[in-house]
Amino acid sequence: MEKDEYLQNITEKIPEELVTYGLLFTAANRIQAAGDRIMDELTLRQQFLLVLLSLFDDYPPTLQELATVFGSSYQNVKRMAAALEEKDYLRIRKDRADRRKIRIDLNREKYELMRGERYRTAEAFSEKLYSGISEEEIKTLNAILRKIDDNLAEMEKD
Repeated sequence: MEKDEYLQNITEKIPEELVTYGLLFTAANRIQAAGDRIMDELTLRQQFLLVLLSLFDDYPPTLQELATVFGSSYQNVKRMAAALEEKDYLRIRKDRADRRKIRIDLNREKYELMRGERYRTAEAFSEKLYSGISEEEIKTLNAILRKIDDNLAEMEKD
């Protein structure tokens, strides 16, 4: 049996759940790598964090609130926020009323410059990423990923 045929036989034996896991893992890594090439200065995760931060309008969220919306740990978001503060995209400060809380202020001027410079590139990236996928398929994918996320949240409680 040739090597390619042998590998094909192995591949066909992989249960669908494992194929899905592998595809999710691979897709996430490839999306991040491709997105990181969009901007020299910012990673895709940093860009996403800034977009989420901009949704808070004039309310500077606490670091914990931002981490919750981002869907990551406090420490991961704190590390990203520190890197973004060094690049002047945001400011990290203590809450005036409760010094234990850390608030995040978006540098809206710099954020708007970033959006203006990279909007077309990011839009083209999204168009290519979702090419050939209908709006209904995206909604279905989102529903499935939310269920997986809910299952993971339950697993974290155990």
